[in-house]
Amino acid sequence: TQSGDILGTMRYMSPEQASGQRLLLDHRTDIYSLGVTLYELATLEPIFAGSSRHRLIHQITHDEPRTPRAVDKTVPVELETIILKAISKSPTDRYATAREFADDLQRFLDEEPILARRPSLLDHVRKWRRRHPAAVPAAVVVLLACIGVLSASNRLIQKEQERTQVALQQERLRAIELRETVEEAEMRYRQARQAVDLLIQVCEEELANQPGMQGLRRRLLETALVNYADFVQQRRDNPKAQAELSELTAEQNRVQRILEDLKVMEQRDYLSLIAYREVQADLELSDEASEEITKLSAKWASDRDRAFRRFHDMPAESKRSRQIQQYRSQERALALVLSLPQQNRLRQILLQVKGPFAFRDHDIVSALKLTSNQREAIREATTKALSSLWMPPRPGVDPTKRHQEAMASAVERILRMLSNDQASKWQELVGDPFENASQIRLTPLSQF
Repeated sequence: TQSGDILGTMRYMSPEQASGQRLLLDHRTDIYSLGVTLYELATLEPIFAGSSRHRLIHQITHDEPRTPRAVDKTVPVELETIILKAISKSPTDRYATAREFADDLQRFLDEEPILARRPSLLDHVRKWRRRHPAAVPAAVVVLLACIGVLSASNRLIQKEQERTQVALQQERLRAIELRETVEEAEMRYRQARQAVDLLIQVCEEELANQPGMQGLRRRLLETALVNYADFVQQRRDNPKAQAELSELTAEQNRVQRILEDLKVMEQRDYLSLIAYREVQADLELSDEASEEITKLSAKWASDRDRAFRRFHDMPAESKRSRQIQQYRSQERALALVLSLPQQNRLRQILLQVKGPFAFRDHDIVSALKLTSNQREAIREATTKALSSLWMPPRPGVDPTKRHQEAMASAVERILRMLSNDQASKWQELVGDPFENASQIRLTPLSQF
């Protein structure tokens, strides 16, 4: 690392860090870094896009970022308010503690009123005056200019008198500056490490037991994993940090295992889907394979019921561990029955069975490279399709058939939104049509 360089990811620095105000650094600096991380996860764009070190520091210290909803209008207003409070320029305007930050996020997840409030008109005026000092009355500007000229003249005279003394002190000052640079870089690394550790803590303590938030949890952990890779790279050539390097590597491996476990949890739908005779027929299973699937399904149901009775009162972490072990065992058993082409076809069938909801899966969004406008339109299409479940029954109209038609219509509407390249990629993902897709209802496997 060259002298003067800043370790870590610069765009996560707080304004007080970027301006060198070390006396202002405290736990609220970590709140800012975590807020920037949440901003980028919500918008999928960096908070500032400066192409050089000086430009990025100027943006952090002087510029206001675009609001999350200005980048992606699908971001909820309450989440935007929480993010804006966390990334306030002034530490006093941020959350006082990480606990308050986490509590407000939990209120948002629980659809309860949040405590954060949007900046008032007076707050905006204050910020504008800080960014536009030229707006100060002309008389004050002239007076300050005169004082500045006089002070500059005095400083020139004083510097001339002190030139000999400064020359003698240069070497000592260089040594002090180098030491302070190293210490500052180390401090920034520690703050970045604390922010990432807090991110993982929120994932495991606040999101782990919320089934509807596992997609967000996965994205947060993937972000943490990238940061840990940076930390390991920074510490690799430091002979004094080998013990910490081992700790970083161990934590990196732990996050990787959690992500692998989440991937295993996503296999539950396959276990439910394979029990359908229509699916087995499409896969062209032999009589022996179909009989083996029937036996496995019965065994899995029995194991699940027995596990529920045995582990119902266990701590959440222990239950998740048992559940993942069970899913891994079921996944291995299923792989012994199905060939690789059959496993691939099963994945294609599952996407068709999910209907419009398949387009909201994180992997599908990434594979198709959906834009924010497309994601918003897909959300509207799925919401409209779901509303068919709550419509009052009409004489002579089968509610189930009406819902199936609504889902099929939503898929057709979404497909019309896709570009030619996206449509070709989707066709590659789903393969040949599965005729009975609309008739299958996936029942999520019960958790312990």
